[in-house]
Amino acid sequence: MPLADVTPPGFWIGNPLAGILLTLLLLGLMLGCLKAYHVRFAPHPELLRKLVHIGMGLVTLSFPWLFDRPWPVMVLAVAAVALLIAVKAPGPLREVLGGVVDSVERPSHGDVYFPVAVALLFWLAGGDRLLFCIPILMLTLGDSIAALVGIRYGRLLFTTGRGRKSFEGSLACFIVTLMVTLVPLLRFSYIGWVQVLLIALIVALLATLLEAIAWDGLDNLFVPLGGFLLLKTHLQMSAPTLSVHLLVTLALFLLVVMWRRCTSLNDSAVLGAALYGYCVWSIGGVLWLFPPVVLFVAYPLIWPRTSRDAVRSLTIGVVFSVGAAGLVWLLVSVALRLPVLVYPFTVAFGAQMAMIGLARLRHRYPHLPGRLLLPASVAGSWLLLVAPVLIAETHRSQIAGRITASIAGVAIAAILFDLLRRDLRDYPCDPARWRLQAFLGAAGSVVGLAPILWSH
Repeated sequence: MPLADVTPPGFWIGNPLAGILLTLLLLGLMLGCLKAYHVRFAPHPELLRKLVHIGMGLVTLSFPWLFDRPWPVMVLAVAAVALLIAVKAPGPLREVLGGVVDSVERPSHGDVYFPVAVALLFWLAGGDRLLFCIPILMLTLGDSIAALVGIRYGRLLFTTGRGRKSFEGSLACFIVTLMVTLVPLLRFSYIGWVQVLLIALIVALLATLLEAIAWDGLDNLFVPLGGFLLLKTHLQMSAPTLSVHLLVTLALFLLVVMWRRCTSLNDSAVLGAALYGYCVWSIGGVLWLFPPVVLFVAYPLIWPRTSRDAVRSLTIGVVFSVGAAGLVWLLVSVALRLPVLVYPFTVAFGAQMAMIGLARLRHRYPHLPGRLLLPASVAGSWLLLVAPVLIAETHRSQIAGRITASIAGVAIAAILFDLLRRDLRDYPCDPARWRLQAFLGAAGSVVGLAPILWSH
């Protein structure tokens, strides 16, 4: 990685116990000052929570200069988690620090995720100060300022699985994340300014999507670890390659934003779909992107609309359930260097399309027999999602077996879905339905894998 290490070894490196004591002293001083501020001025709970967030983040920025091995950071993380849990329980710690650490009453485990993310990030960075400090700055400043701007200025709201967030807050997160990525890379790396600008734009946009889709404080994990992975994978890319990545990111974002009102997904789930699409494309390529994009665009068009489309109540968990099996196949394909696994990947999405179609057809036409609705859902899904990939990539000598196996995989998933969910006429959208779809989509894709295993 062409990063410049312009800073000398820290004074405290080599003495981890002294570094731990210094960190505890700084954190204790910060919490004491914030407790006094809370008692004297009674600020907004979210402001107090984010001041704790910023203070902890700024202290952790010193870790690459304090420690040269992960274990002291792990010890501090465990101590911090134990302290945060103890503060929430009745007792003397709650009397001393209550109202500072636990100032927000909504359900959130973000305060616990924060030290866990710091420890994981320090271990993953392996001593690279930029790879540690930039994601910490994203978490410390980007997420905090987004929340504060959203509270003070948020007017344009979008729905999430646990409430609402604001476009103003997300814009603030984008701007801050852009700057905390751009400035350190320009100052402390050997990368050209064009590449730095493109990297900062990509990282800022995708980190903003991660912050927007997170729930229950999970942004404290998603943002720093996602930022680290993005930096790790993009720092080696050339300017033309980065330009393509930026264009694809923008194209997927615009697609889901423009199409969101046609879907049943809430706003954070739609943004999650864009993020999923980028991950699939950046790892697998255009052929792998085809099935999820077609599913996202086509299912509202070819299957009858339901009352849930107007409400748009489906959450990011639905996106994960629909895409889980495909993501597993993609990662296995990369790990084993088997691009042929695009076939079970495609069958998994074909099975999801068939199950969604069957549920909608059962709901819209409750009096029609299953022997008509099942073939319609299977045939429509297979022709739209699976057949184009087979035609594009399969050799003629293998086409018959793969056609048979892929149709069987899609059909088996749909049939089992119909048998196991006898309430499809009511169009259920409970979590159990989506967990079942995730499992059956994976099972159908394994059936689609059969001719590949046979040929090898």
